[in-house]
Amino acid sequence: MHEYDFISTTITVEQVRSIITKAGYQPSDYTYTPRAGHDGYLVRGGTAMSLTSLRNAAKALKITVEISSPPSEEMEVAEVENLGATPYAIGITMSQTTVDTLTDNGFSLYAFKAVQTTTPKGAPLVWFKTSTFGLTTKVTWTEKYQAYTSNSQIVPNGQVVATNSYDADLGNTLTVKTASGTGDVTVGGVATAITIYNSTDTQFVCGISEQTPDGTTNPMCAFPLFGGSRDVIAPIEKVLLMFATDAVDTGTVIEQAFTDGLMIDLTASNQRAVGYVINKGWTPTDQSWAKPVASGTDLVAMLIDKPHTNVGLRSLVHR
Repeated sequence: MHEYDFISTTITVEQVRSIITKAGYQPSDYTYTPRAGHDGYLVRGGTAMSLTSLRNAAKALKITVEISSPPSEEMEVAEVENLGATPYAIGITMSQTTVDTLTDNGFSLYAFKAVQTTTPKGAPLVWFKTSTFGLTTKVTWTEKYQAYTSNSQIVPNGQVVATNSYDADLGNTLTVKTASGTGDVTVGGVATAITIYNSTDTQFVCGISEQTPDGTTNPMCAFPLFGGSRDVIAPIEKVLLMFATDAVDTGTVIEQAFTDGLMIDLTASNQRAVGYVINKGWTPTDQSWAKPVASGTDLVAMLIDKPHTNVGLRSLVHR
């Protein structure tokens, strides 16, 4: 059973149901119980819902409400100074032997983020890399995004450098206005995505960046941006983790997994607990939100959700 708190002293049950509908779920699949403090509703149902989708739906409907799910007993999400951002966390548990072996052999932890897009061509980039880990390692981040343009090329194992970066929220549009790729961000666009519009006749590479666990903001995808066209990119809270000794920097185009990894889905819960054992791999492998990824797997297909599989985003874009 999945539970969600819709916290607001003014929200009605009809508004809660409308948020669920807007997010793409069936409100009849859930029960609605007033919270003890009369400050909202507790929603229960057998179908998991994405917190990000619910919050974006509330924003699109202009309904002020705090939406959360009860915290997991396995781990605790760190406090976030920016209360407007959603905190996410993955806890990785390892033995002393595993930690020592990874450290002694020069392993790093790599992370990739998934996106949805209207653009049929593109590539995932190494979003985060660290060689600092221990028995209990927490990978935490918040929904803090940027839109960027670049003069780099999208080639396998090439590095994409964000030449011009701008803070952007979901529902914002970056309009590129100069031949150097600069522009400005305005409110307006697909509510659940970031739009990048090229008003010039110069071709660029573009994408979105997100704040990483170490506080930097790194690109997580790259797409061609042609003159007079626009790319619409929506972040998905799915993270691919892998340990490897490869000397790969953040921003590098990776089209195939260079080692075994684990794809972790945080759309239904903004915190997950996983484990890693040297020579044996990642756990769990029996949960719907944790998908083992074999070395050599096509990461473009896995991390770039393209239009033919993304009816929801297409309907928003072409509405």
